[in-house]
This record gives sequence, C-alpha cells and structure tokens, in this order.
Amino acid sequence: MHSSELQANFVCMIRYSSASVRSNFSFINRFRSAVAVAGLLAGACVASADPTLLDNSFESINVGTPGYVYAPLSTAWSFSPTAGVAATGQPGFAAWFTATPPDGSQAGFLQSNTATISQNLTGLNVGDYYEVSFYAAGRPQYAPNEISVSLGLSPMADITPTSTDFVKYTSYMVPALSTSETLTFTGNSMGDSDTAIDDITISDLGLTCHDAATTPEP
Repeated sequence: MHSSELQANFVCMIRYSSASVRSNFSFINRFRSAVAVAGLLAGACVASADPTLLDNSFESINVGTPGYVYAPLSTAWSFSPTAGVAATGQPGFAAWFTATPPDGSQAGFLQSNTATISQNLTGLNVGDYYEVSFYAAGRPQYAPNEISVSLGLSPMADITPTSTDFVKYTSYMVPALSTSETLTFTGNSMGDSDTAIDDITISDLGLTCHDAATTPEP
C-alpha cells in the first residue's frame, strides 16, 4: 500500500473515532501509535502552534472568604451557577479538594449535572486534530461528578475521578470544525457530586499524525 493510501485510511479512521469513541483510553493509545506510524510513512506530519488557553489553572480568580466562589466573573472562563473556583487549605466539609493542585493553589470545580465551565478558543486550524489534557480530583466525603469534555459539538472524553488526588487525563483527538470553538467541561452526575479540575492544556496534533506519546491516565 502506498504512503498516500495509508494516510487517507488513517484520516478516515480518525474521523470515525471522533464520532463514535467516547472514553476508551486503551483503544486510543493503540490508535495513536498507528496514526503516528502512518504519518511517518506518509511523510505528512504537520507541526502547528497550540491554541492559547487563558488562565488554564484558575489562578487569576479571587476566591475570597471562605476560600471558594460560585460562578465567578472571569475574562477567560464562563461558569454556570453550580461551578466555580476553590483554593487549598479549607477544612473538613468545606474542602473542595485536599490534594495540592498540580499548578498553583486553586482549581475549578463542577457540582452536579447542571455545572459547566467553558472557554471560547480562537485561531484554530480547521481540519487539524486537537486533544485536551487536564487533572481531576474527587471531593473528599462526596461522590465524584462524572465530567464530559467537548470541543464545539465534538465530544472528547467522559471521565469519573476515582481518587481525591489530582490525576491527569488526556482526551481522544477531534478535528476543529471552525476557527473558533468552545471548550466545555460539563458535570453529568446528579445531586451533590463534585469534581475539581486544573492545569488544562490543549494541543494541536496537526492534520494526520503526531508523536506516539503514551496516555497512562487512567
């Protein structure tokens, strides 16, 4: 099979996965390796600049007393009434998280299935594939909130933290359908279910391939 045919076949596979695969991380690891090999054979890896994600660790928001705030005003993020930002050092049931955030001392939180945190991204390359990495932790003494991640209308991942420590998660790749898309984190669990998120990054993987870095999370 010629390299151009390999490239076309794997691009088709990517499009299929972005429409049907939800959160099968072991499948994604195998798939990424295959895409990387195909791209190397085709000689068509394209390096692109990553989009700018503002305040990716929620450090610019003043949480005040008692150390957390719902729906804060932010020039970077939009919060629903049941989402917000919390700081470390809060005791007992007031603690949104007890582990140290991976970047800084604050993290965003999503409480219940009405919670959303979103940011509009611009300067995307239409047709390029993007993936999102972030850390998530469950709230001590509460059930975790299952979180969905999406870029525009494209679902990227569903995760449920299994620890109150911050654990890194990486989504599967989806193509940008427009130069401007909204990155959204949505809570799916009903009731007082809570998850904190922090240190969010988004990477432009190019058109057809990228490195075969492992995604161990979870």
